Amino acid sequence: MIDRPPPDLSDIWHDGPATPRQAERPAVTSRKPATRRTRPRRRRRWLSVLGYGALAFACLGAAAIAFLLVAAPVDLVRGRVIEQVKTRTGRDLTITGPTTLSFFPRPAVALSDVSLSAPGDMEAPPTLIASMVEAELPWWSLLTAQPAIERITLHRPTIELSVDARGRRSWSSTGLRSRRSPPPAADNAQTPSGEPSPASEPKQVTAAFKAGGGSIRILDGVVRYRDQRSGSRTEIDSLNVTLAADGPDAPLRVDGTVAVRGTQLAIDGTVSPSRSLMADQPAQIALKVSGAPFEGTYQGTFALAAEAGLSLDGALKLRAASARALADWLGRPLAASGEPDAVAFSADLKATPVRVALSNLQSTVGTATIAGSLALDTTQERRLLSGNLEISELDIGRLLVKPDRHHTSTPAPSTAPAAAPAPPASDKRGRQRDWGDDPINLPMLGLLDANLTVSAGSLIYKQAKTGPSRLSVALEKGLGRVTLEDVALYGGRGRGLLTLDGTGDVLVTGANFRFDGVALRPLLTDALDFPWLEGRGTLSFALAGQGFPSVRSSSRSTARWTLPAPMAL
Repeated sequence: MIDRPPPDLSDIWHDGPATPRQAERPAVTSRKPATRRTRPRRRRRWLSVLGYGALAFACLGAAAIAFLLVAAPVDLVRGRVIEQVKTRTGRDLTITGPTTLSFFPRPAVALSDVSLSAPGDMEAPPTLIASMVEAELPWWSLLTAQPAIERITLHRPTIELSVDARGRRSWSSTGLRSRRSPPPAADNAQTPSGEPSPASEPKQVTAAFKAGGGSIRILDGVVRYRDQRSGSRTEIDSLNVTLAADGPDAPLRVDGTVAVRGTQLAIDGTVSPSRSLMADQPAQIALKVSGAPFEGTYQGTFALAAEAGLSLDGALKLRAASARALADWLGRPLAASGEPDAVAFSADLKATPVRVALSNLQSTVGTATIAGSLALDTTQERRLLSGNLEISELDIGRLLVKPDRHHTSTPAPSTAPAAAPAPPASDKRGRQRDWGDDPINLPMLGLLDANLTVSAGSLIYKQAKTGPSRLSVALEKGLGRVTLEDVALYGGRGRGLLTLDGTGDVLVTGANFRFDGVALRPLLTDALDFPWLEGRGTLSFALAGQGFPSVRSSSRSTARWTLPAPMAL
C-alpha cells in the first residue's frame, strides 16, 4: 500500500468507471455529476412539452381558419338568422343580395338588400329596408354554427312606422303573441315530468338576453311615420345613433344625431333596465334632445307595450331662445314681434296613445307667464284640448294674426345706407293702430277642438289692453266661441261674446259686448289714436261681418256710447 501511486483528483469529474479510491468516498464522488446531468434534462423535457403544445394549438387554429376560408358556414348562419327572426317576430326576413363573411378586424357576416315585412294582417310597406346589415360574431359561434350576435350595424336603413285605419301598428307584435298564446284550457299544461311548460312569452323574451350585452348601430337612417286615420305624416332623416347595453339588467345607452325638419338634433339618453323594452315592462328613461331650435329633457318612466302602445310618466322640460323660431321650425309660424320671446317650459307629463296630460305646468314666453294644466284627447275623430290656464298677459294678435311668410331675418349691414325721411308721427301711430292690415290665420282655428278656461292678467290686441279678465274658449270643427265672463277695461267692467267661423274661405265673425264705466280718453287713444274725448260711459256694440283682414269690410255693425254730461273735449 505504501508503493501505490497518489490518486489523480481530476478523475472524480469523469464519467468513466470509478477507481478503488473513488469507491472509498461515494458520497463525495457522486453528488455533483448527478446534479449536473438531471437539471438540463428536466428543462429540455418541459420545453419540449410546451413546444409541442404550442404547435398543436397553432395547427388547430390554422385548421379552423382554413375551414372557415374554404367552407365558411355563411349559408348556415344566414338561414339561422332568418329562422330566428321568424320565430321571435312572426315576420319574414328577406335577403336578396349576397352574403359575405369577413374576419378582420373581427368576424362579421354582411347581409345585402335586407327587408323585414310588416305584420301579415296589415297592408303596409316593409317595416325595415336596409342596403346592408352587418352582424359581428365571436369566433366560437362560427365554428359551432350557433350565431351569437355581438353587434349589428344597419347601413342606410329606412324604417316605416305605419298605423292603419283600424289603429293597428306595424311595429306591434300583438299578432305574434296571439299565435303563440296557448288556448285557455292549456294554460296549466305540464311537461311529462310534471313541471310547468316553459313555452311562455316572458321566458322566451328573457332567453333572448342571456347571451349578454350587445349594440345596434344605425348609419344614415330614415324613419317615416304615417297614420292613415288622420292622414298625418312625419319623416326624420340622417339618423346616426348607437344603442348599446352591457347586459339585460344594465342600462341601454342611446347616443347619436338625427335631422328633423332640416335641423340636426343631438340625442343622449339611457333606458334602465334594457330587458324591459322587450318584456313590455316599464323602464326608467333619462333623455336629452338638443339643437338650434330648443333643448329638451325628459326623466321618468317609459313603457312600450304591444297592446297599449307607448306610455310616458315623468318630468318634461324645454328651453328655446326664441318662440318664433321654434314655431317656424314646427311649421306653425307666429306673427312678427320685436319683443323678446325666449321660452322656458316645465310640466309633469302623462302620455298614452289616446291621451296626453300636462299637470303642474309652468312656462314663460318673453315676459309672459303661464301656469295650469292641459290635456289632449285623441280618442275622438278630432283631437280635443282641454284645461285651465292662468296667464299674465295674452296677446290675441300674435295668436290669430297670420304671419308674414315673406319675412326673413337678416343681419344688419355693417354700413347702414342713407336713412329715408322718417314718416310723420301721426302716420306712424296710425299704421300701428290700423285694425285692418293683418289677415286672420284661418288654419289656426282648425287645428283641433278645444275647451279651455283662461284667467288672464290682461288681454292685448294692437295697442288696446284690458285688465284682469276671465274667459272661456271653445273650438269645434273650425267654429270658435270666446265668452268674456268678466273683463276689466280702462276703469270699467264688462262681458261679451265673440264668435269666429273659419270653416270657409274667409272668416265670418260676430261680437256682442257691453262695458260699463269705461274711461274714454285712454281707450280711444290706444284703440283709435283719438285723444280728444274725455269722460266715462257705457260702451255696447254688436258686430257681424266677413272677409277679415278688415273690420271695415264687415257687412253690418252697430255701436252705442252712453255718456254722462258734461263731457270734456
